Amino acid sequence: MIFFTRLHHTLPECYADDTKLVCSLLQKSFIEVGLDLRQVEEWSKEWLLKINSDKSFILRFGKNNPLNSYSLNGITIPVSDTITDLGVIIDPSLGFSAHVNHVVNKASSALGWLLRTFSIRNAALTHLYKSYVLPLLEYNSAFWNPHLLKDIDALESVQRRFTKSFPFLRDLPYRARLEALQLESLEIRRLRATLILIYNIVQNHILHSSSASSFFQLSTGTLDVNSHCLRGHSLKLFIPRANSGTLQNCAPIRFLHLWNDLTEDVVSAPNVVIFKRLLLKQDLSSSVVGRALRSN
Repeated sequence: MIFFTRLHHTLPECYADDTKLVCSLLQKSFIEVGLDLRQVEEWSKEWLLKINSDKSFILRFGKNNPLNSYSLNGITIPVSDTITDLGVIIDPSLGFSAHVNHVVNKASSALGWLLRTFSIRNAALTHLYKSYVLPLLEYNSAFWNPHLLKDIDALESVQRRFTKSFPFLRDLPYRARLEALQLESLEIRRLRATLILIYNIVQNHILHSSSASSFFQLSTGTLDVNSHCLRGHSLKLFIPRANSGTLQNCAPIRFLHLWNDLTEDVVSAPNVVIFKRLLLKQDLSSSVVGRALRSN
């Protein structure tokens, strides 16, 4: 086990061999961030774990972000418009349109291969779709769940194409084709995935960590100035005021009101398996904004 050095001005986030340093430049100075980078250099030398400068990038968020330059191991760290983190393409606006385009292209290719390879048009093909195409459309979707109509519809178009591949369903509306194939709208599935993420954050006490406490705070009552705080369950979360588009685009933040509207028995489920089971009984259709369910 390797212990990462304690930094005083930035927050290190580590997973496998990836490390990110996160900080608000409204609270920390250029010099303070540089000191933490020097500390990271010393740590890497001490543990004989060289940091690859060629794979290090800066991603800036916010309109007022100062255009400071930073170096690592004597090499200036380049600024990137997008980065890929654990398979998700992230941009400064957190709009995820680039990632959605990547997902749609990859899933469309997989679906095309599936329909060309198998001539069957029955339940077996649906199982193959769930195994080879659906995971591509939903990997980490609780995090990148898009807010733009064009992205929502683009994702749904892959599944619409699959349902139309059944000749006996081709003339039915999309909603009827889903019911016949025992499938759900991808948008509703993403809504459910986001609520499951929020449940895990709350019940596993992740909200008490320094990285999550800024966004996921239990409502304390009338002092929160929250329109939902006077009624509902005991695990209601405070909905922060979004002064920037970046925060508004963040999927878990966008759907905190859905969490707050759930009933006490659902949010207090003893484990995530029971929570998922109870969540399946909740009607989330009123939160669907995509146009696919209203078309063919």
